[in-house]
Amino acid sequence: MITKGFSVVVCCYNSANRLPETLKYLSRLQLPQGLPCELIIVDNACTDNTAATAASEWRKYRTAIDFKIVEEPEPGLSNARKKGFIEARYEFVVMCDDDNWLEHNYLVKTLDVYEKHPEIGVLGGKGFPVCEVDPPEWLKYTKLFATGDQAGECGPVATKKVYGAGAVVRKSAYEKLNAVGFESALTDRLKNALSSGNDFEMCMAIYFAGYEIWFDNTLHFYHFFPKERLSTNYYYALIEASVKCVTILDGYSLVLFRNRISKFRINNYLIKQLVHSKKEYYHFKKLSVQHSKTSGFGIFVRFRMRYFSLRIKGIVSDYGRIFTYASNALELKKKLRRMNDVAK
Repeated sequence: MITKGFSVVVCCYNSANRLPETLKYLSRLQLPQGLPCELIIVDNACTDNTAATAASEWRKYRTAIDFKIVEEPEPGLSNARKKGFIEARYEFVVMCDDDNWLEHNYLVKTLDVYEKHPEIGVLGGKGFPVCEVDPPEWLKYTKLFATGDQAGECGPVATKKVYGAGAVVRKSAYEKLNAVGFESALTDRLKNALSSGNDFEMCMAIYFAGYEIWFDNTLHFYHFFPKERLSTNYYYALIEASVKCVTILDGYSLVLFRNRISKFRINNYLIKQLVHSKKEYYHFKKLSVQHSKTSGFGIFVRFRMRYFSLRIKGIVSDYGRIFTYASNALELKKKLRRMNDVAK
């Protein structure tokens, strides 16, 4: 049986420069009375002095939080997170990225939400950007940086997914996925590559296991952005990487609220997605004529044009793969539901 408490997992790839501030915030965490807490640093094939930095920085603080460093030699954020879940001893696993600064009451508020709503499997918070340099004007319009509200209000998220940064996952829910042999098709960050989507895929899978995916806008953390992540070239690259993962997530979306799929359903879904994407593309194309290429909103408009142009191409070219991913997602859903029926 998993012990009630918190396991804060920080996955690191060459994080020596980012860790000191992150650890300072973690050392200030207010611990819920009577509950244990541990901090797990996952060294994910680092080539710098991440582990030594983590150890020396943590020694500066007096805290009741247990501390350990583990290694995951296989590169990739999804592999590092998997290692963190294996090592975690407690029920609530906090996915704190190496550039996330959690507010001091993060764990206390998390526990309050979970105790009021035991049906939650993943709880997402609200990130606020903190930039190394003055942020570009377009930043406030963007959505791919794991900041801002994840739903219109606190409660279940209609799309059944929240971003991984700052998310708190119920370990017993995650272990149900392992019990049926779940293997994520998405990798999230891989060294310097901008692959993504593993966090969304995990959320949808946990929803299949019978849990809710929840957002609480009082659960705050700060997300640090170095200057190199605030360029238009970086964001265009992030868009391209993100669109690639949507094909797999389409498969999950097709079976979120259905217990069967067919070519008719897939065609109907993709036609709706195609019509929506074309409508959005021409909407932003019209706006691009009205707004300067150098204004913040004008740059954002061109980001959206690029996203929807790639989305349209993906819908047209990826039909076969979407059918495969939907079939795999449906099989996973059936396995998890059968396991729950047996447990009852």
